[in-house]
Amino acid sequence: GGGRVRVSAGVYQLDGRISANGGSPINSTGGAGGSVWLEASSQFTGTGQVQANGGAGTVQYFWNVCVFSYCIWTNSLGGGSGGRVRVSVAKTTSQFEGVVQALGGLEPARDAQSASRGG
Repeated sequence: GGGRVRVSAGVYQLDGRISANGGSPINSTGGAGGSVWLEASSQFTGTGQVQANGGAGTVQYFWNVCVFSYCIWTNSLGGGSGGRVRVSVAKTTSQFEGVVQALGGLEPARDAQSASRGG
């Protein structure tokens, strides 16, 4: 899974990226997104990214001999579920204009957001 990140500060400006994303291992389902908890007692600003996305699944290939030709069997392994993001700001003067995500990981065979989204 994506692990856990917790940051507490008085004034917090995020222009980079904080992530607790799940992994995308070979021949396995994607790892679940972790959790990110940001606390600012005074102000939260910036244009960065906060992510707790699930990792992508993979496709397994199996070779079987058919009657007149070779056949390929595939097994699509699903993506990991999205994690959780919490942003706590004591004052309403904050102006964070960045991106906050907790998306489910991709399932290769469907090429879409297949796992549940965090909320």
